[in-house]
Amino acid sequence: MFRFKKYVEARNAFGKNYLKPREQAMQALRESLETNSLLRLQEIVDRMHLPPEARAPYRELLGVLAGHFRDLLAAEGEDMHGLLRRAYRSRVNYLLYVNRLGQVEKRLHAALRPAIKGDGGEIKKAVSRIETIADLLRREEAERVFS
Repeated sequence: MFRFKKYVEARNAFGKNYLKPREQAMQALRESLETNSLLRLQEIVDRMHLPPEARAPYRELLGVLAGHFRDLLAAEGEDMHGLLRRAYRSRVNYLLYVNRLGQVEKRLHAALRPAIKGDGGEIKKAVSRIETIADLLRREEAERVFS
């Protein structure tokens, strides 16, 4: 029972942290559009407790996500797949975004890895597995959306 509870807690923390940059990018984009001003991504990075080597990759991740959300807001569609088709127009264009997102996430993970306490080998394996699965899921989504 204890192991299961720890697993659930870790999974919930992972989900919250995985969504955090997406929420921050959407919020920054909303504020930018409402005030007709530039995106203030650096302010978000400055408020985060990140190791110095992770600050630039985190800002880059926020920029990639904000650009994606801006493209979706400019598109019209009945559902998420329709928005993606309108925003990216082709599977190739969407895969270019997906690849860029994956590369930026990998740079951020690499920058954060030394600051994470625990077994370095196990952490590296877990992060690698997450990256592999995320890439696979994104490619499957591209196939569904643009088939």
